Amino acid sequence: MPRRQVRAEYISDLLMFAVGVVLALAMAAVAVREQQARARLEGALAQVAELSAARERNRLAREIHDSPGHHLTAIGIQLEKAEAFASLDPQASAQAVSHARWSANRALDEVRASVRTLGPEAESEPAGLSRALADLVHHLDGGSRRITLEMSGAERRPLLVLYRAAQEGLTHACRHSGATEIGVNVAYDERGARLQVVDNGSGFDAADEGFGLTGLRERVRLAEGTVAVDSSAGGTVLTVGVPW
Repeated sequence: MPRRQVRAEYISDLLMFAVGVVLALAMAAVAVREQQARARLEGALAQVAELSAARERNRLAREIHDSPGHHLTAIGIQLEKAEAFASLDPQASAQAVSHARWSANRALDEVRASVRTLGPEAESEPAGLSRALADLVHHLDGGSRRITLEMSGAERRPLLVLYRAAQEGLTHACRHSGATEIGVNVAYDERGARLQVVDNGSGFDAADEGFGLTGLRERVRLAEGTVAVDSSAGGTVLTVGVPW
């Protein structure tokens, strides 16, 4: 066999071997990249699942605090009033028990609504904010405290976030601040609605802000609204604004 032909075959075999090595390395690199991409995807999916679970836990905790939690607080306030007036004013005591029963029924209704829907906001908005707030104030007013409600402007639609804000402000004022005068004010205009809860209680330090206000801030943020809290030894002003 001519020497030139042998050399050509040798070079051809060498080139084929080199091409095979390159292809093998390329395939190995592709496999490694696919494995790394799969690992990154699995990690991202696990992180998304963890974040979703955390958000759901936070949502459920907020719903428990904002719905049955507030009503249980109201029940406690009214039962304390009933006990205090049991011998002094039986009629006022009976009325307090009636208000406590209303709060218990309201809590059950909201829990049932949450179980039925189980959506991102697993509860129904109040049929009308004016009526819902009037009911809330009526069943908390009396005894050593006076609660007033003022509303101005035209209500376009019920806003659950404002109802929850009123619950939070009233619960703090009635349960924790020792307030004797509490005012709830709602104003509607063409841009949206603003709610203020003003009390003459002892106030609190911003560092002591509890879960209720933290949850409320998250609710209002999701509604693209604003929250402001001004608290001092002379009382607290909670202001929540929500656009239409």
